[in-house]
Amino acid sequence: MGNAKSRGTVLLIGKGAKKASTEQYLRAEFRAMDVNNDHKLGVSDFYKLMTNLGYSEGSGGPKVLLKRTDKDMDKVVTEDEFVAAIKDPAVLQQTSSLRDLFSNCDKDGDLTATKDEVIAGFKKTGIKPITQEMQKKIESMDENKDKKITYVEFLRVQFGLR
Repeated sequence: MGNAKSRGTVLLIGKGAKKASTEQYLRAEFRAMDVNNDHKLGVSDFYKLMTNLGYSEGSGGPKVLLKRTDKDMDKVVTEDEFVAAIKDPAVLQQTSSLRDLFSNCDKDGDLTATKDEVIAGFKKTGIKPITQEMQKKIESMDENKDKKITYVEFLRVQFGLR
């Protein structure tokens, strides 16, 4: 159980570590894109989020998923609508790469990691060597300078939102 693996609705992280639920990861993904904290995403932000998470056109793409997600057809996706849509096993699997990468960094399962844990997690997944440019990017992830990188902060840098 050394590597993180998606199983049902729980992400298992390391031996004896607490478990961060898949729903916690999904809600963090939504919050990463919801930069103005209004608890909703417009169509273009939803498309960007799904593309950034790796959702491809092969399964109809974000446009088809939006039709299934935006139940009231108001062209706005709420956090709950997003979570419900992404919990579909096929969508969950296709969007899991950043979740899996971060879970390798998050030693205690609380959706945070230190800079050293991020570097160790990257190395563990085969991202070597850590260049100066990557080191600077990792440094920039800690938005509030609390010595912890949250999954939201990690995603915002990955998505080019910071």
